[in-house]
Amino acid sequence: MADLVREAGLRPGDFYQHFSSKDELKVLAVASAAEHALAHWQAIIAQHPAQPLAGWLDAYLSLEHRDDPGSGCPLAALAGDAAHERAAVKGAMGAVARLLFAQLAALGPAADERLQRRRAAATLAGMVGALMLSRAIPDDEFSAEVLHAVRESLTDPGSGRGVPP
Repeated sequence: MADLVREAGLRPGDFYQHFSSKDELKVLAVASAAEHALAHWQAIIAQHPAQPLAGWLDAYLSLEHRDDPGSGCPLAALAGDAAHERAAVKGAMGAVARLLFAQLAALGPAADERLQRRRAAATLAGMVGALMLSRAIPDDEFSAEVLHAVRESLTDPGSGRGVPP
């Protein structure tokens, strides 16, 4: 925290003039990152009107996203740490997950809401998990293979490789 305060050009005591706690700063940071990420993913979806999910998966499960955690999805960047945070920070991360979940659910066919929600949950978990795992793997080739395999599986759930109905 001292490094962050110093990099912001503040003195240590100045922090609490702007934020009531570290948790408040974390919640605001998560919300800001989520806003940026959601706008980015919505733009990706708009660029692929015929296959919006495939476009999103291609961008999300890419080497570029893997290699740039600071400007990518806050869930993949912070979920491991958020599990050990207080309720406010977990709540902020939960809000991000719900936003992405809703976006994914809206991309599915509307015929069966239960199946649509189930696929959205599995897709979100697959996306975030694959990206987190790929970032933790030091072998670049294997890391890329994980991203590719999950992207392929989630792009074509009817193939038998994806989420079962």
